[in-house]
Amino acid sequence: MISLNYASNTYPKSPRKHPNFRGYDARKLEAVVMNINKPELVSDMVKIGEKSGFRVFCAKFKEQTQSLMGKGWDSSFSVWGQDMATITPQKNVVSRQENFEFASFLEKKFNLTSKTSYNYKAGGNFFYINKDGREELLMGADSAAETPINVLKKIYGVDKIHLIPQMDFHLDLFVRPLDKKKILVADDSLTLKCLKEMEDKTKQLREEAKNKRNIRLYLKLTGVYHRLKWQLKSFSQEVSSNNNPQAKKIISILQKEGFEPIPVPGRIYLTTYRNGPKDLTHELNYMNAVVNKKEDGTLVYITNKSQLNSQLGINDKIAALIGTDCEKMFTDSIKKYVEPKNVHFVDVGALLCDGGGGIHCLVSEVPKFS
Repeated sequence: MISLNYASNTYPKSPRKHPNFRGYDARKLEAVVMNINKPELVSDMVKIGEKSGFRVFCAKFKEQTQSLMGKGWDSSFSVWGQDMATITPQKNVVSRQENFEFASFLEKKFNLTSKTSYNYKAGGNFFYINKDGREELLMGADSAAETPINVLKKIYGVDKIHLIPQMDFHLDLFVRPLDKKKILVADDSLTLKCLKEMEDKTKQLREEAKNKRNIRLYLKLTGVYHRLKWQLKSFSQEVSSNNNPQAKKIISILQKEGFEPIPVPGRIYLTTYRNGPKDLTHELNYMNAVVNKKEDGTLVYITNKSQLNSQLGINDKIAALIGTDCEKMFTDSIKKYVEPKNVHFVDVGALLCDGGGGIHCLVSEVPKFS
C-alpha cells in the first residue's frame, strides 16, 4: 500500500511557454523527480519504479519530499519537472540562474556539481545519445539557431551534436531514443494506416453481427465504425495541413548520421498551433516517454495514456474483437525492442492536450552513474 499526502493544486495556469524538457536515451535510471499534485499519476510511477529499479520522488507529497530534499524543498517549483535543470554525463547539473536553487537540491542529494549558463536551452529539444561508446547530443535545430555549436558542446559536455529539423515544438514529441543507436520516429502515415485497418475490421465485424442478428453488438460496432471513420478523415486532413517536416525527412537524416530510425504510429494531433507554427496540439502522443534500462538489459517504456479509445467507444471487449486498439497499435510496433508487458500508459489527464506536455515533460531524470 502506498500512502501519499498531497498539498494544494499547482497545475499550470496557461499552456506551456518554453519548458526545457530534455532527457537521455534508454539507460539505467537512479530516480525521477516530479512536482505535480496528481496522486494517482505519482502512485503509478512509484509502482512502475519499484518493479523497474528506479526511485520516484515528488515535491507535492510530504514523505517523498523529506526523503529527497528535506524540509527546504520549494514546492512552488514548476510542474514541468524537466524544465529546470539538465544532468550531464559528467555529473554536472546545468540550469539557468533562475533555476539554480532546484539544481542545488539535486547537486546535494545525488552528489553532483551545479553550474548555470545563460545559453541553457529548452530541453525536450534534445536527448543524450550513447553512440559507439561516446556521449553525443540529438538536438532540435531550433535550439541551435542563436548559439554557436561549440558553445553548446561545452555546456552539455559532448563532442558531437546531431541537428534534427523540428517536426513539432520539441524533439521529445516526435522522436524517442531507445538504446544501441535505435530511435523511434513518429510516422503519421503509419498511424493513418493503423486507423484504416481498425475501421475496416470494425466494418467487417459489424456486417457479421448484422447477418447473425446480434442487434446489440451491431449497434455497438456501428457507433465505433462511424467514430473511427470520422477520426481517420479528421487526422488525414490534419496531416495534409501540417507543414512541418515529416518522418521521411527525419528518418533520412538519422540514417545518414549513423542511427537506426524506427518509424512508429506514435501521435495524433491537431494543427491548432500554440506557440508558433511548429507547436501542434496532441490528442495522443506515445513518443513523449521515459525509458528505463533494467539491470538485465530489458527496456521499460512509460508513456501517456490517451482518452481516444474511450472517445471511439473501443472498450476491452471491442478491442478483443477487432484485435487492436490505440495502445496496441503502438505496442505492436515496438515489440521487437520493448516487450508489451513493459510498456506502461500513465494518465497525465488534460496536461497533454491543454498543457502541451506529457510524462517525459513532468519528470526530471536522474541517470544511474557507474
